[in-house]
Amino acid sequence: GGLGLPLLVTLCAILLGGLPFLRLAAAAFAPGWQFSPEAALAEIGSRAAVNATLHTLETAGLSAIGALLIGGSAAILLAVTDVRGKRMIAFALVFSMMIAPQVAALAFLSLLAPHSPILAFIGLSPAPGTPNPLLGRGGIALVMALHHAPLVAITLWTGLRSVPHSLIEAAQMEGAGPATIIGRILLPVLRPQIIAAALLAFVAGVGNFGIPALLGLPVNYLTLPTLIYRRLSSFGPAGLPDAAALSILVALVAAVGIAAGMLATRRAGGKVE
Repeated sequence: GGLGLPLLVTLCAILLGGLPFLRLAAAAFAPGWQFSPEAALAEIGSRAAVNATLHTLETAGLSAIGALLIGGSAAILLAVTDVRGKRMIAFALVFSMMIAPQVAALAFLSLLAPHSPILAFIGLSPAPGTPNPLLGRGGIALVMALHHAPLVAITLWTGLRSVPHSLIEAAQMEGAGPATIIGRILLPVLRPQIIAAALLAFVAGVGNFGIPALLGLPVNYLTLPTLIYRRLSSFGPAGLPDAAALSILVALVAAVGIAAGMLATRRAGGKVE
């Protein structure tokens, strides 16, 4: 009812998002408050930055697909079926989001390590000196998919609760089975929520540092966040302009993913009348 709320929201967006981004751009393209973009552009176009960008896209994309499969299955299990223990399953999903990414990565590393007591107890302990299978691209994508699956599950669960039960009942009256109901009714109707959930998982994967740090740095598999960390740890304050330039590259990658998700949502709107 007026301009007060829009102005307040705009002011908050500028203070919390716009000003930090402008300060970051100034640190990258105008170090010492003197416009000199050559170093930042050279860092963004360097071979290390290009490889880290490709690795970021790989792990974020694969983990988003995995999170969509895991979280989508959990959401359907909780919202559509009458399985027992729904509250415990939902609590376990939400509780896993409270675990720090680096803690989750360390837990999975310990689980599959050659000296793992759990693997030794069931007789599957690998030989001493065997490299951990989670190190590298596949392990990063897998652990991030498991870590971000609750985001997908919560998003899709909310969408599933908004689907009218009359759709499901009409399909059941016509003889449709569970696979037909999911594939031809729920998935088309939930297309916007599916895209939004995948987008959340992708953006979370782009900015994740803890999991790529523990599973990628030991084998020199660098994503953009871990490359920024290496620049800062190697050069200290002198590496701030390079780190700022790489941070802008992270923001651009996330922005491309957000724009693609918004475009796909517009074109693929699932509506129920």
